[in-house]
Amino acid sequence: MEKLYISDDELKVLAKKHNTTSEKMNENIKFSIKELVEIQNGIEQDITRNNYIKFPNDLTIFGYGKDNELNEKYLCYTPNMKDIIKKDKSDIAIVSGFGATNTPTVGTLSMILRLIELQNKTNIYTYLIINDLGTINARNIAIDKVLNLTEQYKKFIVKMGFNLENGEIRTHNDVNHARVFSLIASTIKLNDFISNKEVTDDTYDRLNLRGNDFSILIDHTYTATDVLLPIIKDKKSNIIVSCGLEEYYHANIGKIALDALKEKKGMKEFFPKKV
Repeated sequence: MEKLYISDDELKVLAKKHNTTSEKMNENIKFSIKELVEIQNGIEQDITRNNYIKFPNDLTIFGYGKDNELNEKYLCYTPNMKDIIKKDKSDIAIVSGFGATNTPTVGTLSMILRLIELQNKTNIYTYLIINDLGTINARNIAIDKVLNLTEQYKKFIVKMGFNLENGEIRTHNDVNHARVFSLIASTIKLNDFISNKEVTDDTYDRLNLRGNDFSILIDHTYTATDVLLPIIKDKKSNIIVSCGLEEYYHANIGKIALDALKEKKGMKEFFPKKV
């Protein structure tokens, strides 16, 4: 058996815990490492494909970043960011969100803290979306658990410092969200999803964590709606999406839907003139 970074005794403990053999556990670990390498390569390819600009950089957002905060906490940003921050602050919105699938992991907690700091240091109106209905579609998880965790997350995020006077915590269970969802669903095509896949999709499928194919598309449409809701409902003309790089496709699909909606007859009055 090829040696890994753990001892034989540790391997036996893991095998017993997962009710399998040491040989099978060894193969599972090697396969997981292989997937991690592929995911990392996929992330690097996403940066190149989308012409993202890597940190460290001299970017600041209304003063935030002058003390090196962006360089320390973010990997890259989109080429149009510098144009966005030239606009009036009242025309800009920050959007981010996540699914309530379990108690906060270190990754989720770091995202919440970064978003709260981004909101408070830039003073930009911020939308934080807890992906409840989307999660019910995207993941194999009990509905009552998702809804219960969603309510706990909302309270937790406010206690962590989210400013409700300069932002809002939304869920997908919202009439305005449903209206914008319907508009977006009328424009995007299956190929838009196929050409904007998450690099972790295959891993989630192997672990049986995702819902069926159709329900996953529903979740993607929910999340694209998160990006466009401030534009259509609140007439914000510039959106900054703060998210994990593996989720870049949500913003991409939102852009595809926005461009398609602009071409639809009678839709232009729903948008600011320059978005």
